[in-house]
Amino acid sequence: MNSNRLPAGLKLVKQLEGGSTASIFLVKDEQEEMYVLKGAAKTESANTLQHNFLVYEWLAGKVPVPAVHFFQEDDTTEWLCVEWINGNTLAELPATEQWVRIYAKALRTLHEVTLDSDAPVYSIDTRLKEVRIRIENGCVDTTDFEKEFRNYTAEQLWDELTRYKPIMADLVFTHGDYCPDNLIVRDGVVAAFIDMGRAGVADRYQDLSLAIRSLKHESLEELIPLFLHNYGLTYLDENKLRFYTLLDEFF
Repeated sequence: MNSNRLPAGLKLVKQLEGGSTASIFLVKDEQEEMYVLKGAAKTESANTLQHNFLVYEWLAGKVPVPAVHFFQEDDTTEWLCVEWINGNTLAELPATEQWVRIYAKALRTLHEVTLDSDAPVYSIDTRLKEVRIRIENGCVDTTDFEKEFRNYTAEQLWDELTRYKPIMADLVFTHGDYCPDNLIVRDGVVAAFIDMGRAGVADRYQDLSLAIRSLKHESLEELIPLFLHNYGLTYLDENKLRFYTLLDEFF
């Protein structure tokens, strides 16, 4: 997205890297206040900037999230502007036992948020619908699959995924993309959950699966019991763990 199309009253500081299809900018307003601005083409997907906006608004005061400066949209484009949070992502910090404790306790805090009728939802059926759209539109990058799935086609992995679809859900408020890149840490404390376009009421294993995968990627597999202890879980449902790990391969 062209930075020349930034909403009025903002000036570009620099363009930021991001893992999504949105364009991300660090900007200043007329009072020199710093913000993060995301712009994206509108889609029918639940993973939209509007959804992210609704999540931040609902979570405000419950857990640390960036304050929303504004959300704007027209027929083709969405803009979400939020406060800039000083700190480092958890991914930028050394992966130690304390790192694992921070990661686990932050997830426990999020999952303990009391749900109400206004809580944004990101259901399993919504996710599976998105997967089918991505497969049919050729948007699934099979070269980015985890090593054990590299020989699968998207349809073959879909068949494997549906074999493990859970019958029962343990609903909490989930981040949806709970990776170390999406936690801002300052002075050893989580300063903000960010990039919550897939957040919403869903099964807790949506987040647990990605957290455990992240520990493996950081070569911290031996600290998974420490993570689970600090999160407060004594039993892992291996079928759910596999389902939600497989699900993320499509995004």
